[in-house]
Amino acid sequence: MFLIAIYCAAILGDYLSEALVIKHLTVNALPGLYQLNAAFLFVVTFIMFLFVDRVHRWQLVRVLSVSYAVLVAGCGLLTRWYGWSSVVLYSLSYISKLSLFSIFWIIANDICDTRKSKSLFPLIAGGGLLGGLVSTIISDKVVHYIHTENLIWLWAAMLIVPFFLVNRLVREFGFKLNAPDKTQLQSQTSDESLSIFSEKAVVIMAGVYFLVFILVFNIDFIFTRELSKKFYLSGQFNSDGFLSFKFSIYLIITLLIIVFQFTYTSDISKRIGVTNSMLVLPIVMFLGSMGLYALHVRALDIMFAFVIVFYILRQFLFESLFSSNYQIFFSAFSRKFRGRGKLILEGIVKPLAIASAGLLLMAKLDLSVHALVLAGCSLAMAILVIKLKKEYRIILLKEEFEAQKDDLRTMIKREISGKNNKKILSLILQAFDTQDFDLKRVVIKYLEYSGSHAAFELLRNKFFEESDRIKEIIARSLSTFDSVEVRGFLRNLLEEQNPVIRAGTIRSIRTNPYIDKGSYSLTRFIYDNDSLVFEEVVRLLYPALNADEKEVVHAKIAALLDSERMDEKCPGIRLIGHLKLSSFSSRLEKIIHSQTKEFWYAAVNALLQFDNERSIVSLVSFLEQNRDRAKERAIVEGLSRVNFRFYPIFEGLFLSTERKRIAFSLIDVMKLLSLRKLREKNAPVRQSDEVKNKLVAMAMDEMRSIYLDAYRYYDIAVQATLRSAVSDIRKTQKMIDLLKTAVTEKRKRFSMFVFDMLSLLDPSGALLTIERDFKLLDERKKANIIELIEAFGDRTIGRYLIPILEGYGERELLKIGSYRWKNEPGSFSTAIRYFEALDNRWISWIALYIEHKVYKNAA
Repeated sequence: MFLIAIYCAAILGDYLSEALVIKHLTVNALPGLYQLNAAFLFVVTFIMFLFVDRVHRWQLVRVLSVSYAVLVAGCGLLTRWYGWSSVVLYSLSYISKLSLFSIFWIIANDICDTRKSKSLFPLIAGGGLLGGLVSTIISDKVVHYIHTENLIWLWAAMLIVPFFLVNRLVREFGFKLNAPDKTQLQSQTSDESLSIFSEKAVVIMAGVYFLVFILVFNIDFIFTRELSKKFYLSGQFNSDGFLSFKFSIYLIITLLIIVFQFTYTSDISKRIGVTNSMLVLPIVMFLGSMGLYALHVRALDIMFAFVIVFYILRQFLFESLFSSNYQIFFSAFSRKFRGRGKLILEGIVKPLAIASAGLLLMAKLDLSVHALVLAGCSLAMAILVIKLKKEYRIILLKEEFEAQKDDLRTMIKREISGKNNKKILSLILQAFDTQDFDLKRVVIKYLEYSGSHAAFELLRNKFFEESDRIKEIIARSLSTFDSVEVRGFLRNLLEEQNPVIRAGTIRSIRTNPYIDKGSYSLTRFIYDNDSLVFEEVVRLLYPALNADEKEVVHAKIAALLDSERMDEKCPGIRLIGHLKLSSFSSRLEKIIHSQTKEFWYAAVNALLQFDNERSIVSLVSFLEQNRDRAKERAIVEGLSRVNFRFYPIFEGLFLSTERKRIAFSLIDVMKLLSLRKLREKNAPVRQSDEVKNKLVAMAMDEMRSIYLDAYRYYDIAVQATLRSAVSDIRKTQKMIDLLKTAVTEKRKRFSMFVFDMLSLLDPSGALLTIERDFKLLDERKKANIIELIEAFGDRTIGRYLIPILEGYGERELLKIGSYRWKNEPGSFSTAIRYFEALDNRWISWIALYIEHKVYKNAA
């Protein structure tokens, strides 16, 4: 009702004020009034910009409603005696319409997310147009009995209606329409404007908005000019006839728009997407402009008829496709962009467009030149809408791909060398005085990251005071320091009796980029009896060892592998992976079947370091024999770190496997690899046609299973209660509810598998970065993700996946699934046996219990 009232007032005000201007000042005054409208709109929108997030939305509606009603009524009195007041009325009609529309759609964006807006906005807009249609029909009849000027009182009355209608919105959605906390509104207005224009999507939409209104005002003027020529009789303008004809045209257009809005607009937005729907308008505007050019050049008599058809198409497409999808587009933004962003477009971009349109009209170009300019604007608008599609994806994702400029080490180094360094070192000394081992360990790591000389001095002093455990940590935390004192201290530590300290010292030397490794005599340590010391020195020196020394290393690694001690075998396994010793590959492949967790993890990581086809195939083969979910996850994550050149191997394994569980694991690996490439190379992996076909087939097979679950559940839900004994009805119903919960959980889990397949099929990579666990997201983010799937995902899969993500019930799923899968009507026993045969034990047990209760009653 709110929008209907605004539309009624807007349509009546538009046509009434335009007729009065033409009556008193002729049609040639309109281009100049476009400039005046632009100036007034800029001022009003700037005032609204200051208050839109500082007062409650509903308060703004009330103030605007009363203000415009009073101003229109006042100008209505003046119009009886002063013709110039029609100019004020003309500006009031435009400003009141746009400001009330703007605040209404801001409120609608606050209330509705992208999914709700796709379903509701076309209906809301259709309802508003219906109100405008009623207003048109009434006014068309009334204008024949009373003078045009008397309709001003009806217009003023309509403007006051939103004051009362906004109360209902406040009752239902008050918390969404309230202003944010004042502490969030401290930034300056200019800074806020700049931050809004830093969003690329807003800038592109500003360009689209600028061009669309240049086109709209020019086409409307051409129509009004051609139409007004028909209503000059004996040198006098027939305002009543002109207004009546415009009402008739509006009646035709609005009937078309309303029917289209209620039946097709929402479906079109869902099927071809928001930005593609917006693209239709500039394409038709280009074709229409070129048609104008051709007709004018050839001087054909059908010009007036063509202008009317062009005007009708402009109105129809703008209201049916562009306007609704423009509002849906902003539902994906945060509150700041929904409110102030839209007002900047209304208060800066639109006035500039109106002023530019007025200047273009005042130039009085020949119609052929004018048509070519409009064609150029249409083409530019189409290009911007195409660019907007990519930005729409980014808005829906809200994913930052840029790495942080400062890592933890840089931040700590800057902090400890800054003005608070003395205070920080004092706190560190206090931490060392405690008995908290974990706190000391964190402090040592903090000092290592700082790399300062003061930090080294502190660590060296504390080394001689602390326990062996702390000494061991200090020894391996000297990788960022370099000075004569540091090198001397490291030499002394190499002579320590504690092998862990020696190993830690070699590690610090190995990882220190500033120290000359050749200045230390470390070769002797390859003969050290401690496996950790041996591991560290081999990691450091192996490339420089001679053949005899390498032979010693290989023999010692073989001996470590034969040991069953964890502190010996694990270093040997790690060295094989680090050095890529292919002669030990077969032994590693046996170790991955070990029941000892530490040996298993070390062997898997060692195989992954080989980074070759053999290791990949070995790990995938292990997955086929393994049923441990934790190990499966570890292998999947490990395989996702291999070189991108091995991606075809995963594709081949995926195409050849017949086991669903292995296929899902390989899909997970391929998804993680593709996501990694997207982040590193800014482009996902392109899937082969064979992989695409299998992914679609698997996804649709999973969808069929999900929808069949819903179908069979419905059979049980309908028949189980009827068959149960009266005394068991309540228990049976509880078990049916439990079955529904179990089936729903299975549905959610399987839908995530389908989602992974869908993300691989998406060539843009947009779906790869989405959070799979919907429970962690708020409603607006969920809606944006579903919108992203609908806009960029495979349409065949998305048609059946989206209802599941939106939480449709079994009855709705049955209707949707019946279009593709024609399931035969099932009996109770068929449905029970279906669930009993599932691999899901929980669902199977519930089905067995229901069967027991139902057949017990039958007996």
